[in-house]
Amino acid sequence: MAMTWNDKISFVMHDNLHLKQIVPLDLIKDQTDASTNDDGFDTDFAIMTGELRKLIPAIVDALGGEAEGLR
Repeated sequence: MAMTWNDKISFVMHDNLHLKQIVPLDLIKDQTDASTNDDGFDTDFAIMTGELRKLIPAIVDALGGEAEGLR
């Protein structure tokens, strides 16, 4: 199932819940293009990591949360 999260990241979730084809959308790309930092990779990596850090808990919550015995 192809999904877009928060208009920032698109991905495909397979029936085994694996996320594939994780792609930043224009909103994130615009943030990195506006950066004045000479090292674009570090900026891209930091922004994408921050967004993935928000995405994972959002997916877990949307799927009903964690099982009680797994915490």
